[in-house]
Amino acid sequence: MANLLELCSGRYCGRIKNESSGWSECTACPVGYRADNLKLCQKCVDSPDLYEWMYLGFMAMLPLTLNWLCILIYNHKWSSPAVVIQMVSSFFESFTAAILSLLIYEPKGSLTLLSCKVVQISDWYTVFFNPTIKYTTTVFCAQEAVYPLYSIVFLCYLFSLAMLVLLRPIAYSLLPKPSRNKLFTKTLYATLYFHPILVAVHAVCAGLLYYSYPYLTMFTTVLATVTYYVKCDAMTLKKILDKDLSKHIFVMVWHLLILCAAVVSIIISTYALLTWKNLLFLLCTPFPMIFFLLTERFSDPTNIAQEMDMMNAIIRNTV
Repeated sequence: MANLLELCSGRYCGRIKNESSGWSECTACPVGYRADNLKLCQKCVDSPDLYEWMYLGFMAMLPLTLNWLCILIYNHKWSSPAVVIQMVSSFFESFTAAILSLLIYEPKGSLTLLSCKVVQISDWYTVFFNPTIKYTTTVFCAQEAVYPLYSIVFLCYLFSLAMLVLLRPIAYSLLPKPSRNKLFTKTLYATLYFHPILVAVHAVCAGLLYYSYPYLTMFTTVLATVTYYVKCDAMTLKKILDKDLSKHIFVMVWHLLILCAAVVSIIISTYALLTWKNLLFLLCTPFPMIFFLLTERFSDPTNIAQEMDMMNAIIRNTV
């Protein structure tokens, strides 16, 4: 029967099977379906591979990582109740949002997913591939061809924002009155700003992020870590060991874990499998931090200014 049907024009148009009337006209496939090579809508029954799971983990971890970074930058007392309660609260907000998002999607009530495989970058932007019949009639076939990798991130951010509104006031009420300061409010507002920005970025750049998130993770992690140590004035090994040691060690370990995840994603996308030889690349993850600590004194603005003054003095004496 399928061979007798005229193939739909358009990359993502398909026919839907109706029990009463047979195959429908060419249209967009329902949610959770995708058109196959015969342009027939087939249910998504694949499971996300490791690279796709790591992509979802990356998107789910973005609000948490940005929130923790703001907490650590705005609150200089690592052991204060405000820092501990905020970090625990933000972790439960992101963790609960991720779990609820997984439970809602098929198979419902399970922490697994049924998905459609990503074939090419255009799968993320089906709205730009609606066919035009005889240059007059446009068939709207926009759909989520990468179900549920696109929509589940929006749902996760929605749940994360809802958990923020529900849990953060409770966390605030648990603080002793001396700890209820403006820094807590600054962190809360920063988190509220992050969510709509992340939603907008995902809506426009989801396909680009899917293919480039390991490299973006490496870049942003190194940049965020350097920003943190500069803000906290802990740019040498001596300063790291002298004050707030546990705080700085926590950031360093978090930095290394995220870099390791990024390296594993790059290995999977490049070699399609993990072997012990490929995992040797993980030994490179401490290099950015080591390079930063060893070369900071050469880029210290104070030292550069002193060297410039010395050079100017030498030039004046020579003249």
